[in-house]
Amino acid sequence: MMPNRSYLIILWLLLNISSCAPSKEEQVKQLEEKVLAVHDEVMSQMDKINQRQRKLKASLQNGDTTQLNVSQIRQQITDLKNADAAMMDWMHQYKSPTDLAPEQATIYLQDQLEKMEQVKKQVANALSNTEKI
Repeated sequence: MMPNRSYLIILWLLLNISSCAPSKEEQVKQLEEKVLAVHDEVMSQMDKINQRQRKLKASLQNGDTTQLNVSQIRQQITDLKNADAAMMDWMHQYKSPTDLAPEQATIYLQDQLEKMEQVKKQVANALSNTEKI
């Protein structure tokens, strides 16, 4: 009787463990939520990007800068524009993977998460550099 009881206990444990694991569809959903959470975090910085661009352009127009400052300011304006464009480009190319099989959706979303993390870093760097002026 002992081997049967052990077998039943092991079977019961395996069934409980496998029932706790999220389905592939649930994993895809969680990964997409993660991608969109990073997007939302970066999107909240877009107003700052635009405000900083306006301030930097205004300082150039007012002429209250040195020659060295002018080139730095122009570079930072370019960096801010590039960060904004990277965000817009990502948003235009992103499509929810509803038509993909779970394995393909996972690959796609992992790629999108990497791209969004790069955009996040680009935005953070552009904003950080403008704080130095």
